[in-house]
Amino acid sequence: MLLRKKLFRSGLCLALLLAFPVQAGKVKWKQYEGKGYLVCDAVLNELNRYDFTHVVFSPTTCAKQIIRHQFKALRQPEWERIEAREYKPLLRYMLSQNTSPLPKGQARNLDDEVEKFIDEGGYIQSWTTPLPEWLMSDIKRFGLRHYEVNKGPLIFARAVSPKLSLNHKKSNDFLIKNCKGLPIVPDDKWVGKIHLANKQLNGPDERLAVYFPGANEQVSFSRYLNSMIEMKDVYIYKKKIYFLDKMGISIYNMDNLTSFGKSFCSIYQEVKF
Repeated sequence: MLLRKKLFRSGLCLALLLAFPVQAGKVKWKQYEGKGYLVCDAVLNELNRYDFTHVVFSPTTCAKQIIRHQFKALRQPEWERIEAREYKPLLRYMLSQNTSPLPKGQARNLDDEVEKFIDEGGYIQSWTTPLPEWLMSDIKRFGLRHYEVNKGPLIFARAVSPKLSLNHKKSNDFLIKNCKGLPIVPDDKWVGKIHLANKQLNGPDERLAVYFPGANEQVSFSRYLNSMIEMKDVYIYKKKIYFLDKMGISIYNMDNLTSFGKSFCSIYQEVKF
């Protein structure tokens, strides 16, 4: 619940930023919450190195591209490429979660989408990391010591395609025209949302849906796993794992239960005229 409230506040801040174009003025980035966390301080300092004065609309959109492509200290995990044709069930599942609207009158055919994705050079990336200890202690905390939960590693997966959609190309054009004066690197490939896959790499991690015995309610263990894959990107900073959310510039720490729920920081823009 706490995480949802923070995501709502982050989304509200971003909605306000998007609603009003930035006029001529000095953009200064500040922390809305989470002061004192190394990764947040580092991102804040990185953004304040750049001059956002000439940005036409929504500096936040430009800032997220800078974080992804220019801030070298925040690195991507060591994604491993695996051939999509060998793992069609996993690819089918991941593409089924893509909720992009279809052209009017067109019905969805996932089998055709899978084949087209592969024929156009699409592939899957996976990255494995140990299961955080605090997630297992969460099971014990609710008195579920005898409830069988797989203690294996977390396997993150995502679909990647070298072919950009028309909407993605328009988004790149918008970034170039909008983020004037900034070293923006347009996306050169489509990267899908992150998922948690099972050990066999043929579907979702079963631990995403662990319920209390005899109840229709997920244990917080599963809710936290689902919260991870609701994020936009996963990064590593000083050997720790962080998530960047889809909305504004908000960063979550996967280190332990307390920090993932509370050690949260959000960075926003302040415009001085």
